[in-house]
Amino acid sequence: MDKMDLIKLLLCEETKGCAETTTPKTRGNHPYKIGANYHVRTVTYATAGKLKAIYEKEMVFEKASWVADTGRFNIKDTSNVKENEYIGEIIINRDAIVDVIEVDSVYEKVK
Repeated sequence: MDKMDLIKLLLCEETKGCAETTTPKTRGNHPYKIGANYHVRTVTYATAGKLKAIYEKEMVFEKASWVADTGRFNIKDTSNVKENEYIGEIIINRDAIVDVIEVDSVYEKVK
């Protein structure tokens, strides 16, 4: 965070204003599409869901699943993903992302 961002943040907290600090960035300097479905591998686990919002450091997914095992992962056919746990909404720190793949649909809930 540079000095100007820090000044803006402090002024916003003092005046209880500045909606842009809490508004999701739906456009910006990233390749992601709000509303698209993604499979995200991070340094410790994988998750999949529908992208709800994106911020400078975080991505928010809805209809998300924690993916324990992808088996032999196939980008074109994600139906092989059998071991997952539906969690609803998740926030992922963008610094922990290894790769992101757009998929056709979110994964089915574990029965």
